[in-house]
Amino acid sequence: MTPGSAVTPLAGCKVLVTGATGFIGSHLALRLSAQGVCVRALARSAARGAWLTRPGLEIVEGDLGDAEALRRAARGCLVVFHIAAWVGRPNTWEAARRINLDGTRAVVEAAIDGGARRVVHTSSIAAYGPQADGVITEDWPLRAVDPYGHTKALSESIVLNNAGRIEVSVLRPAQVFGPRGGAWTTGLFSAAKRGWPILVGGGHGTFHPCYIENLIDAYLLSATRAEAVGQAFNVVDGVTTWRGFVGHYARMAGRVPRAIPVAPARLAVAAYEILSRLARRPPNATRASLKFLLGRCRFSNDSARTRLGWTPRISIEEGMRRTEAWLRQTGRL
Repeated sequence: MTPGSAVTPLAGCKVLVTGATGFIGSHLALRLSAQGVCVRALARSAARGAWLTRPGLEIVEGDLGDAEALRRAARGCLVVFHIAAWVGRPNTWEAARRINLDGTRAVVEAAIDGGARRVVHTSSIAAYGPQADGVITEDWPLRAVDPYGHTKALSESIVLNNAGRIEVSVLRPAQVFGPRGGAWTTGLFSAAKRGWPILVGGGHGTFHPCYIENLIDAYLLSATRAEAVGQAFNVVDGVTTWRGFVGHYARMAGRVPRAIPVAPARLAVAAYEILSRLARRPPNATRASLKFLLGRCRFSNDSARTRLGWTPRISIEEGMRRTEAWLRQTGRL
């Protein structure tokens, strides 16, 4: 099977996609539906998922805290793609644990109860924590300390610990961008367009882009290849720098990427951490996140290439051209 082709071994089968109204989930649900797969899309409301309605795609109302809805959605599905996650709102450790940990546990149980063959779980390179240097392979320790990365790392354990009860596979996407994208698409583009200082220092820290369609290819392979069972995979197109990646958006907006010197950035982050502690909420900017911006590590995609037969078929440049077309189409550019 060629991942981007119109044919998939899942054609005619029923699958569940959690988080189907979000950026990654919607791209996966629509690709599967276009390839003849019967897709159940979990959405918190029918109205929220109405734009996804098309032949072969069924909206099931519910969320990760609704065990009965999850069981109903997973019943009879061959594969469960778990994408729904806490990504910062509400900004509390309790919410992060409830959604990313309890929710993942509930999804796995629903998949098992429903007779699914495999769960493909979405983690993140954030699970490794910020790395200053080195080549990060899948056997690198998971040492995240922020709520998102920490709960993503723990959610992997929940999934992999059930490997004796159901086939499981874990994807660790890098910084995913493309049409309908959030932080790494509209977030960075909007900041560049407004002329905000996005970079720290010279912007020479490494950035690991992953174009959305390349990631969807990895989902399809992880759901169908025997080599994926029991494994976790970094999914990253390659490596560039923050300046190089943000430069694409800056050129679209007719701007020059702006930077803040490292020393003031360190002071600002330290102050923000103190204010966040006083407010009793996790800080959105930390010394660890600054390390993430300045780090020179490289995330390896060798395992995805050799075990899954995956390759990023859409280049960063082509992905940016498609993203620019979407930004224009939606009136953002």
